[in-house]
Amino acid sequence: MNNNMNNNMNKQSFQREINGLSNLGNTCYINSVLQSICLNDDLCFFLLSDKYKKKMKVVDNKFMTNLTRTLRAMYDVKKIIAPISLIKTLDNEIDNLSIHSQQDAMDILMAILDKIDTILSREVNVKIKPLPNCDDITINSKKEWSTFLQKNYSEIKKFYYGQLCSITHCEECLNESIIYEPTAHIPISLPSLEQNESTNIYDCFKTFNENEKLEGENQYSCSKCDKKTDALKRMSIKITPSHLVIQLKRFYYTNNYQGCKIHNFVDIPFDLDISSIVYHGENKDCKYKLYSVINHIGNFGDGHYFTFSKVANKWYCFNDESVQEIEQTAVSNKYAYILFYKKCN
Repeated sequence: MNNNMNNNMNKQSFQREINGLSNLGNTCYINSVLQSICLNDDLCFFLLSDKYKKKMKVVDNKFMTNLTRTLRAMYDVKKIIAPISLIKTLDNEIDNLSIHSQQDAMDILMAILDKIDTILSREVNVKIKPLPNCDDITINSKKEWSTFLQKNYSEIKKFYYGQLCSITHCEECLNESIIYEPTAHIPISLPSLEQNESTNIYDCFKTFNENEKLEGENQYSCSKCDKKTDALKRMSIKITPSHLVIQLKRFYYTNNYQGCKIHNFVDIPFDLDISSIVYHGENKDCKYKLYSVINHIGNFGDGHYFTFSKVANKWYCFNDESVQEIEQTAVSNKYAYILFYKKCN
């Protein structure tokens, strides 16, 4: 993709090639993340058309150079790619990362997005449209969102970020405390299941926004009562992101601090409606289409990552150097860990 091509890029014809990534020593978790980032057409179009260079505070940045070089190769060549320079840069620039040891794909995904976000972060002027007939929660949500974007706007926030709303209801004084939190991913717990029992994403959603009882050692510190009280806490999505990243919380620690993994099958819809976990959800902003799934096979602390991704209306398994076309029915499985959806226009 040379400079002339950059100037004439058309988003409608913008499509990656089918290629694998070399495993450079326990780097399957990075490869799986890169394969999924590569399918975010909005972000990649922005990066590979070189529009990002006009937004950077520093013209030359080794991380951005190596990231875009790797992504450009994934869009240009039909051969296995070895992202050596990018991985060296990640090793040098991301704190607490031992690049060639077993890592969590979710952690490296967030680290890469945070890195891009920091490099492109800038102040902008955000105007809030008038909000007639809205409740206080919605009005305050928009104000918080506007402040968040104005101070540190970037294309990562534009494409990946949404806003969570946490409402805590004190059972003594009946006061409500509301916290708005920007986020680039939604962590979803799996419901309690028997060993071979299956579930689906909508049952997982119920664990996300069900009322959480805060009592006993976990009591709520109520500012109005000026003491700890029993309370109910409920979480919902207030502002939906353009690209929705869902983390299925398969990994956890027991009371004895032993790491465990949930291996149950989760049915994953290709067309997703998240209105059940959106605050006063309206269907127009709640419909998404699946484009990538990061899978983890193995146990807590060890295993292997690979990716199912949709390219040109076909599904492929990207497993380091190996790439194979798969049936659509294979996408739902007991290894699914991180799901990538794009909002329907």
